[in-house]
Amino acid sequence: MKFFVSSRMRELFFERRIVIEAIHSAGHTPLYIETEPYVKDEKARDTMNRLVADADGFISLSYLSLGKQDKKLLNNLTPIQYELELFLKCRKDEKAPVIFLREEPDHHVKPSQNLLDWIEENEGILKTETKIFKNPEDLEKKIEDVLKDYEKKVDITNAKPKFIVTYVGPDFIGLIGSLSEIAFTNYGLNLDYISHASTGKKATTYISCSRRTLVKNIRDENDLKKKLKRDMQRTLPRIIEDAKRNKLLDENINPKFDIDVSEDYSHPQPYQFFTIVRTIDAPGQLNIVCKELRAKKFNIDEFQLRPSSPEHHRQTTMTMWLSRIKDEKDVEKCKEDYLAELERTFRYLTGVRSFEIRALDCP
Repeated sequence: MKFFVSSRMRELFFERRIVIEAIHSAGHTPLYIETEPYVKDEKARDTMNRLVADADGFISLSYLSLGKQDKKLLNNLTPIQYELELFLKCRKDEKAPVIFLREEPDHHVKPSQNLLDWIEENEGILKTETKIFKNPEDLEKKIEDVLKDYEKKVDITNAKPKFIVTYVGPDFIGLIGSLSEIAFTNYGLNLDYISHASTGKKATTYISCSRRTLVKNIRDENDLKKKLKRDMQRTLPRIIEDAKRNKLLDENINPKFDIDVSEDYSHPQPYQFFTIVRTIDAPGQLNIVCKELRAKKFNIDEFQLRPSSPEHHRQTTMTMWLSRIKDEKDVEKCKEDYLAELERTFRYLTGVRSFEIRALDCP
């Protein structure tokens, strides 16, 4: 399930963190505003609307105050009032959980009467009871107990299909954050994997993302794929221009980019071995390593090539995740046999200065 966490930001910063991490630990997906927005405008409200509308459950966390009313954007409501009213309007199931948690203040401090009245009113409407906690440790126990009631509705973390976003264009500060914000904030997608390569102010970024549960109002995968691509095509030019204006990107860099969104129903081979190989920096050295691995039937699932640390002059470091699929001749072989085979391969390979191999906990 996806639980939206609602509270005053600064008043309950640490407590929000406890609730969010407890939701994640219980196998659910927490939805929340990360930080207090500097500019409280329609864009900030739209982000709030999308997150609340996508939630399956609502957790309201309160302490002393109800917050400041906003006449222009929130219909004269405070943010936590607005979020609850919006959730109650958007929920499709009348039994969708609404959980109230309130920190008990010190006897020298009095909470706002407006807050107490608002909680009491909603307790009556929703026929629920606020759970009072005394300190962070008490909160941790209470939220864990509450979430036990929903342990059979945990999210599917390997939902198919996954959506692959591929970006090729100018690199700038905030690129990955911009791509991930569109995918998560607008479509509720979880980012499972990111590969980012950049040199000469050009970047290639590959993002694999998936849905933990079906996103409301966008049921068809084809529809979601088209909407996500169109949204990125429309939004990124403005972000790139903002980066130029703020000196985060050279104004002489060509702003053109390519963006693609595709579906991925594949079942990748689990990584079996993790290797770090330091070699001399010479033409053909990578080819030597790849040729030997290919001859031994090891697949390179993930690969990174970078310069070695300064003390290893004119050397490069290859970081690889490898897998080995058995064939008819390998019936008797086990992981230890393949590990020994990799060690022999690197030990006698020309140009290899050092290597490290670890067998991962998978078949």
